[in-house]
Amino acid sequence: MARQISDSNLAYKLRRGHKDLTSGIDSDDKEDQKSTLQSTHRADFKTPPRIAPPDRGKRRELMERYLFEKISADIANYEFRPRSPPKYLSTTHEDFDVPGFDPDAGLQPKFEHSLYSDPIVTYWSENKRKIHGVTVPENPTGNFNSSMRFSKPVSERWDNDPEF
Repeated sequence: MARQISDSNLAYKLRRGHKDLTSGIDSDDKEDQKSTLQSTHRADFKTPPRIAPPDRGKRRELMERYLFEKISADIANYEFRPRSPPKYLSTTHEDFDVPGFDPDAGLQPKFEHSLYSDPIVTYWSENKRKIHGVTVPENPTGNFNSSMRFSKPVSERWDNDPEF
């Protein structure tokens, strides 16, 4: 009966002696082994690497560089050109435009308003008859009309003693 010998068996690997005992390099990579096992003479005096001949001439290289710079400048000028201002048009201009219509016509006052002589319009002055629990007199300035103190000019009132 024949015995199966596996690659992991150390005795089978070392049956003909231990290779690379002093170098410490794995024997699996033979290409790497050839490049690393060189004498000092071969390592120091190698032939210089050959410079590959140019695949394009000087004229073609200059032409390619010129075209690259020109096309790059054209693209940059196109991308960074000054933009025109956008047109902001709403649907009001298209759908709701009636010839002769002036939207501000109803906002103009029909008569002059005086800033100092007109009464002040507030919430309470507009709703004074609706306030719960407050009786509003028929003539709110009646007290001022019946008193003579408010009908004299100021210069006359200063001369006399106050009537209290």
